[in-house]
Amino acid sequence: MSNMRKTIALRTLQALIILAPLPFGSAPEPFATLFFLSLAFWMALIWPEAIDEWTILPGGKWLNRLVLSLPLLGVLQLVPLPRDWVFALHPGVQPLLESLPRQIGQWLPLSLSPGVTLNAVLRLLVLALFFLTFSRRRMEQREMVGIFTALLASGALQTLIGAARIILPGRNFFLFFYPIDNPQPGRHITGTFVDNESAALFLGMVLLSVLGWWAAEAGLFSSRGHRPASWREWILPGQFKPNHLVLTGICGAGLALTHSPNLRWLFLGSLFAATVMGLYAQFAPQKRHPWRWALLVLVLLPMIMGVSRINPRFQEQETGMRTSVRTVPVLKEMIKDFPVMGSGWGSFSQVNSVYMNRPEIHLSHARNDWLQVAVEGGLLSLGCLLSALLLFLLGIWGRWIVLIDRWNRGIAAGLLAACILAWEVALIHYPWRIPFTAFLTVLFMALTLRAVVPQHGGH
Repeated sequence: MSNMRKTIALRTLQALIILAPLPFGSAPEPFATLFFLSLAFWMALIWPEAIDEWTILPGGKWLNRLVLSLPLLGVLQLVPLPRDWVFALHPGVQPLLESLPRQIGQWLPLSLSPGVTLNAVLRLLVLALFFLTFSRRRMEQREMVGIFTALLASGALQTLIGAARIILPGRNFFLFFYPIDNPQPGRHITGTFVDNESAALFLGMVLLSVLGWWAAEAGLFSSRGHRPASWREWILPGQFKPNHLVLTGICGAGLALTHSPNLRWLFLGSLFAATVMGLYAQFAPQKRHPWRWALLVLVLLPMIMGVSRINPRFQEQETGMRTSVRTVPVLKEMIKDFPVMGSGWGSFSQVNSVYMNRPEIHLSHARNDWLQVAVEGGLLSLGCLLSALLLFLLGIWGRWIVLIDRWNRGIAAGLLAACILAWEVALIHYPWRIPFTAFLTVLFMALTLRAVVPQHGGH
């Protein structure tokens, strides 16, 4: 691939990272569709250099098959089946359809909202193909630095926009930002997102990935080699420049001003995980081996501790007040009624009112993406997703503990911490329902794969 084509691909990706949160932070139409079309265009741009390296990537072909299985299972939800089959697979379908004022056909799709499911499946397919394409693309160090710079610029821009919304509150701040009536922007930085927790997740992921880059430049993920010798080298090691430091400070201030206690605990837990990985790298290679699985437990322990301190709450759109809604029993009941293939991707907002039995409340999401996957995609989709993440985590871990390149080791630690943060937040929020945060999670997972795989396939 020519240098010109590589430069165009990098600049396009940087533009997506910087500009995408502006209209896509709250996922309104038609911006969400435009975002996924932009991703498809970018994949077509880099496809010639997406080399078939599945056999050397952590997880190999099995990881790719599991990732592709998610949109393919969604396609099966759209295939008409004899209604007796549908009733057998999903016990809750028959009473639900019989309660509607219409005749039940002889052939039915598994999805209760086929049109919505088709749209959701297409988006899911774009994200899956983006992960497969990007993870097969060899990344040079300068491209990694360019991506981190774009992330910092995007995070700083979100912070500045959020600060402007506090100073200049209004329903239609700029042209295409999310129109919001509640007083929340007067108290929290939200940027272009609907709420402060979405903004906090974005800024937290940016900070964790950039801190991994800073540590990699300082040589903190190695037991030998050059270390900073002065305060200036500690503050600005390697390719970390003054503008990067300023942007990092703005992102850190933005994360603090989101005032999200849930994200604060989860961010600290993920940061602790990356710190433990850095301490592990200080030991000589021959001394690390006996402790590799104990270290994995220490990395995952803060995730469990952080989750134990979170308290997810729904927000009233009109007043901005937070309220607790017990959705877990409702979600379990829905999973029981649609156990195998789910009610259909994207159908939760149409179906949950039947189970909530609270007409004054309309939920567009479950505040737990893991359980919502089980509701919409069934236990089969949830099992594929969990299997893919487990294969990804074990594959990354096996490569990371033997990785020679200390720069890539630091980069991978920061990116993995950011991925852990996104997986944790999915327990209390809806990051997978927002195009940009879903894209960011997939991007970081693909970057982690590239960081632990040597350029020429060897260690």
